[in-house]
Amino acid sequence: MNKDKEIEKEVDKTLRSLDHIKKAKTDAYFYARLEERLNSRDAISTWDIWASLWKEPRYLLGALSVVLIIFVNVYSVIQYDHLPEWDSTTNEEVENTLAEEYVPDLPILYND
Repeated sequence: MNKDKEIEKEVDKTLRSLDHIKKAKTDAYFYARLEERLNSRDAISTWDIWASLWKEPRYLLGALSVVLIIFVNVYSVIQYDHLPEWDSTTNEEVENTLAEEYVPDLPILYND
């Protein structure tokens, strides 16, 4: 409780000291210059972005890596679309086809 009272006294003391402060004065064009500076920071051109990429090689390397990954993905999708269609045959059908091709219908006689 005692600590809370001390904190409250400090806060009151600080607020009373602010009563005698005068408002800060600026020249007539201060706010116009401030607003112009803030607006110039917001308007970043495309050229500024590309220039920053060339200034920092790590950003350029990162951007090129992303472009390369996107290119490889698009190329893979395009190549996947051009794959030939496979027959939907089962293993049994393949075995039967192989058996018909390699085993003649004629009986084979073995000499004992």
